Amino acid sequence: MRIPLNYYENKGFTIQIKVDSLANAQLTSLDPYISGFYKELQTFVKGTAWIATKNNSQIYTLPVKLDKQKIANMEKAQPKEGINAFYESFMKYIFSTYYRNFKYSSYKINFEVDDKGKISIYEITLADGAFRFEVKRFLERKAGLWIPAKIDGKPVKSTFTLPIKFQ
Repeated sequence: MRIPLNYYENKGFTIQIKVDSLANAQLTSLDPYISGFYKELQTFVKGTAWIATKNNSQIYTLPVKLDKQKIANMEKAQPKEGINAFYESFMKYIFSTYYRNFKYSSYKINFEVDDKGKISIYEITLADGAFRFEVKRFLERKAGLWIPAKIDGKPVKSTFTLPIKFQ
């Protein structure tokens, strides 16, 4: 399991885990929330051995602190065409395929870039189904056209947040 870069920038995250009297554990919250990482954590929590509680169930809050210095040598993932050209092609694509009044709307697209430059979408906030479909279709076309993040010169998996604001 890899921790998304956003959490290093925020200096960590907090999780809550509920453990019952049969030692079954369930992840109940992640703050701040990123859906793809939440799913990975869920799998990790379920696959980890837990000690049963004496009473019905117990909720544990675990703050996870991360040191931003550990990733100081990290080069962020970026599109091969450059970020400005990527934004420009994205906006042209969206305006030509998705017909909606964009006035005063904003979205946040979170996706993962693996160590080979392949994209996997985590979440698209505040978007309807048609917008999600077009964003996914655009990113699929750009999937192999990313330079992965690197730490000490070695490619690594990372997350990328693409903020989109229409004014």
